[in-house]
Amino acid sequence: MAIFCLASDLNDLKRRLANIVVAQTRGRELVRAGELKAAGSMAVLLKDAIAPTWCRRWKTTRPSSMAGPFANIAHGCNSVIATQTALKLADYVVNRGRVRG
Repeated sequence: MAIFCLASDLNDLKRRLANIVVAQTRGRELVRAGELKAAGSMAVLLKDAIAPTWCRRWKTTRPSSMAGPFANIAHGCNSVIATQTALKLADYVVNRGRVRG
């Protein structure tokens, strides 16, 4: 989800997914998803999820946006795309992180 949230568009997402280390050879060389031609397939699974998710907690509060169902739990922020979209719709945007204790 961290890679997903940092992507600015679908092409950027594909580039980031291609750089994920998925294995190691017997000679201890890193194998990346792009070398296995898996980045495109991975991006297809996430193409619909790349749009910001809008949620509302109470009747009187403004909606908040996040990336995917677990992004805000995983590392405490929404996606770059969600922030850019919110900035187009509002004068200011509060991007709050989750504090873990």
